[in-house]
Amino acid sequence: MASNTAGWRVAIGLGSNMPGDQGSPEAMIRAAASAVLDLPGTQLLATSQVYATPPWGVVTQEEFRNAVILVATELEPLDLLHACQHIENEGGRVRLQHWGPRTVDLDLLAAYDAATGEPVISGGRWGEELILPHPYTTARGFVLVPWAEIAPEDPLPRVPGSPAGPAAIATVGEWLAQLPEEDTAGITQLGALLDGPSTPGEAGVDVLKNDNKEPRSRDEPWVD
Repeated sequence: MASNTAGWRVAIGLGSNMPGDQGSPEAMIRAAASAVLDLPGTQLLATSQVYATPPWGVVTQEEFRNAVILVATELEPLDLLHACQHIENEGGRVRLQHWGPRTVDLDLLAAYDAATGEPVISGGRWGEELILPHPYTTARGFVLVPWAEIAPEDPLPRVPGSPAGPAAIATVGEWLAQLPEEDTAGITQLGALLDGPSTPGEAGVDVLKNDNKEPRSRDEPWVD
């Protein structure tokens, strides 16, 4: 894969369930999002709301705060990953338990060629260090719900090894619609990730309303 002079559009998942040095999980992911936007050649395209989400993988821990941002960046995917890992380290991230508690987590979910819109399929380019799209993306409600809020039509290939099944491709919104109800139960919207305008529903699907077209409350699960 040659260097892309047109740049990349990248979906980044943010998560935390520890207060860290910012005082709360919400503040941790807000600080991380701001740090991403301070990276050279990187600009915000869209941001989801912050969501409260049940723990995934290791369920005996505090609930998480999750969000997704879309950025345009001139950084190559592996360079962006390393920059995000530096942000995690600055936020006190310590990897003691797989899928365990963390002060802040930044995952590169998918990258797209800015010129063509085609999704990047790493195909072993960066070994196990970076697999794109992220292998677990299509199976995680805490990723798909906020991502579908801002870009439900993004094409999302499912890579071999994903727990959701064999390789295939569908949109973010379609993957979300296929998730079992229990994978989105308990996911609730809390509010804006960053100051200023965000983009819920702009891409054609408003996942923030209930059947009465009213905003969902903090105690109302995303799936009825």
